[in-house]
Amino acid sequence: MKLFGGIDTEALKQHFGKKITELEEEKRIVQQQRDRLLAEVENLANSDGHTHKMQDNHGQKVKGLEAQILDLKKKQESQVQLLKQKQKSDLTKQSACKLKYSI
Repeated sequence: MKLFGGIDTEALKQHFGKKITELEEEKRIVQQQRDRLLAEVENLANSDGHTHKMQDNHGQKVKGLEAQILDLKKKQESQVQLLKQKQKSDLTKQSACKLKYSI
């Protein structure tokens, strides 16, 4: 063992070699965590795109259903008008029959 300025160089090599190994292991762990987090971010970005696409699809379905509702309301209004006209027609027929019998 050589002494350099009163310090054992072999002990220093061993100490710092151990520290380097520990730091390399910590670096490997941090890189794995980084890779995992990047994969999670990518998955979230993909799912956000999928969610946005689903929202668009649901929005289109809602618009389609709203259009059907409006169409049905128009048809209902038309039916109400036809019923009113039929009732007026029936009253007119009844009045005509009454007049006919009274004459």
